[in-house]
Amino acid sequence: MTTKKDSSALQLADLKALESILKTLEPLQEDERARVLRWTAEKLGIQQVGPGKAGGAAGKVAPIDAAFEKHPSGFQSVGDFLAAASPDTDADRVLCVAVYLQDFSEKPDEVRLSGKQINDVLKDLGHGVKNITDSINTLKLRKPQHMIQTKKSGKSRQAWKEYRVTRSGVEYAYKLISEDRNGKDKE
Repeated sequence: MTTKKDSSALQLADLKALESILKTLEPLQEDERARVLRWTAEKLGIQQVGPGKAGGAAGKVAPIDAAFEKHPSGFQSVGDFLAAASPDTDADRVLCVAVYLQDFSEKPDEVRLSGKQINDVLKDLGHGVKNITDSINTLKLRKPQHMIQTKKSGKSRQAWKEYRVTRSGVEYAYKLISEDRNGKDKE
């Protein structure tokens, strides 16, 4: 039996947890908040009432939500993510690996990716790219950009560079997973 004192202590703990969550989510965009809450619920085994709607468009499911609806068990590895997307080009393969490395890390906002890091993962999966810089430049030239350069170490043209995937790059990768392209069943 819960006493009144125990009950108020539980309510206080709930309020502290809620305050912490709100402070953490406050700087994020609406779709990022929804994704964090969905992943948290999945991690904790909490059943959700229905799919989240992003962007405020009635009846339109965000690509990330559609991807997770299609793959309810999630993506346990970068290989699972890449297989689900089944990208057709080197640039899209680079993007998918970069999205996984960035989004599925412990601190996605702090992740900085190098071309070598991305290509090493692709090589491990049997999909190494001959010229990673060309693939990343292709992603940088897309409108809107799918990747951006965040840092360059050194003065030479071949200096080490760090990159991040943009929001539109993330959405594009999840769209590859959620769409049934060219009649192919992606399950």
